[in-house]
Amino acid sequence: MYKHFKIMGAGPAGLIAAITLARENYEVTVYEKNKECGMRFKGDLQGLENWSSRVNVLDEIINFGIETNFDCDPFCSLIGVDSKRQTTKFRSQQPFFYLVKRGYLPGTLDQGLKEQALELGIDIRFNTRVHEDEVDIVASGPVPKRLCAIDTGIIFETDAEDMAYGMLDDANSYKGYSYLLITKGYGCMCTVLFDKFSEIHQQFALVRETFEQITNIKIIKPSIVGGYGNFSTKNTFVKGRQLYVGEAAGLQDLLWGFGIRIALRSGYLAARCLIEGKDYAAEAKKLFYDSSRASVVNRAMWEYMGNSGYRLFLSLGRRSKDPKEFLYKLFQYNAWRRLAFPIALWDLRRRHTKAGY
Repeated sequence: MYKHFKIMGAGPAGLIAAITLARENYEVTVYEKNKECGMRFKGDLQGLENWSSRVNVLDEIINFGIETNFDCDPFCSLIGVDSKRQTTKFRSQQPFFYLVKRGYLPGTLDQGLKEQALELGIDIRFNTRVHEDEVDIVASGPVPKRLCAIDTGIIFETDAEDMAYGMLDDANSYKGYSYLLITKGYGCMCTVLFDKFSEIHQQFALVRETFEQITNIKIIKPSIVGGYGNFSTKNTFVKGRQLYVGEAAGLQDLLWGFGIRIALRSGYLAARCLIEGKDYAAEAKKLFYDSSRASVVNRAMWEYMGNSGYRLFLSLGRRSKDPKEFLYKLFQYNAWRRLAFPIALWDLRRRHTKAGY
């Protein structure tokens, strides 16, 4: 029977939902308020994390019916930097993450998904605003009024070799982290804050100074980038007949903000539920309930750790037989995290009243 589905938002969650529906021969229209896919970003490098599941994230994406027609570089090594500027190198046989570029430039995840959508005949209407009541799937991204994290930094050209650094220091990435990522002569350096948002530019200045001292990299043609994200345990999966996906549903990794994989999963799940007539809210709770609550506990712990705790975290990761397995266990909703969740959530809501946890 003929069915025409409408989707608000042409980000990863919205486009994977559209592609999934179109592959089942449904007609799909995607409404995007901006003039292009990926306008939230300006060429930022982001990590498509590969540690929260033992299934390789690229295998998962391929199983969703998505081609990797975008830059996607595996990183099996990562260098951690602590507040004393001591470095710790981590290596794994499997990638910790895949670097993807975001935005409206060639080779980005956003443009790759757009190309796949257009090849399937999906109608993407740019510069078009619609009300949520007019669509079937809402994939409109984060809610600015409920910020839980922000980032700022630069992208640049460089002659440096490929590298991935992560720095943990509350002096320059308060309750978050900062990073330096370089692949194929293209770099991205940012700081991510989970509080003290007004200090982000001062903190990034310290980040840049530190990374330049540690690596002696040459930064060519720097350009400013930045973004924000939100998370909620009060997830809106269904409202009326609308299905909500990605950050529009409050889905995100609250510990570090690695949300691309979650967005792709939710978009695919929403589309499959429409195709198969399943209860999306029930299926989404089964898929995201545990990981969401584990990230709440992890975030509460992280905010109490401080610099000495971050050094302990790096030390434990170094001493583990497999650092990737160490991260995998960090994201599991085990028995003690179940016990800690109510207290962790209460504490986060008490200290972050505007975040919407």
